[in-house]
Amino acid sequence: MRLLILSIFVVSTFLGSSVRAQVESSMKWGQVAKDELNASQPPDHIKDEALVLGDVMEIYLDYIDEKPAYTYNRHLRIKLYSPESLERGVLNFQYEHFQETELPTSIKGVAIFPDGRHVKLDRSMIETKKVNRYFTKVTAAFPSLEPGVIVDFKYTIRSFHSRFTREFYLQSDLPALFREIYFEFPREISDYARIIRGAIPLKDYQEYYYSKTFELRNEIEEFGLVGFNYATGTNRSNGLNRTTTAYDILMTGLYYRVENVSSLKFEPLAEAYNSLCASISFYRDMYISDERWVAD
Repeated sequence: MRLLILSIFVVSTFLGSSVRAQVESSMKWGQVAKDELNASQPPDHIKDEALVLGDVMEIYLDYIDEKPAYTYNRHLRIKLYSPESLERGVLNFQYEHFQETELPTSIKGVAIFPDGRHVKLDRSMIETKKVNRYFTKVTAAFPSLEPGVIVDFKYTIRSFHSRFTREFYLQSDLPALFREIYFEFPREISDYARIIRGAIPLKDYQEYYYSKTFELRNEIEEFGLVGFNYATGTNRSNGLNRTTTAYDILMTGLYYRVENVSSLKFEPLAEAYNSLCASISFYRDMYISDERWVAD
């Protein structure tokens, strides 16, 4: 007799490629048009010394070592207009290192100068510092910049906080032409509530669906092949027979975009500056059990 054990584990991300429907960011890492490089300050930002040309966050739920985990891909592009702004072309973020709950898996950057030169970020330009026993701060900065340069950063964080997402800030101490966020999750397994803080109006919002193929591991145990165990009063097993099956899971995608976002002045004495900035995050408010088991 063969019995397919109750739990089915996701052991890989997906087979083949899944195409995001309807929505895709126009900002490609390291690809800056010549007119964008030579453009003067937009009329709405004529007094700003530095400007976020775009800030994109992609969040999707995946499974790593049979555990649900979020993958965060962030792409940040900043243009520096004046000598006083050169120290603003810096990437800063924190992650929770305690028990390896979160971990940056990649950091890359490029500085694109007005004359067309490209200078890539290397390890010597990245600094990590433990803030306390739980969090580490990462800073990435180019050593020598000049007015007119565009800095392009991209990094990925893996997080095992699967009940809630990291906050994505729609506002910072730099003004932004646009910020957008993509959040994707398997709607057959869970549902999420949206948490928005602040009063910045959304320029665009879309909800979209697509199918993503996951490879699932089935654990099949063979009963009665060895005999009865008189010490425990149970049948002894001949072990587990593992097989894999591909399942198409229906995914939900949420897309949000804000444009021409004003800066929020940083106050050194403010205890919780980030709590004043507009932000968006997601919280799992329902978990749908997906138990698929068969006996023959």
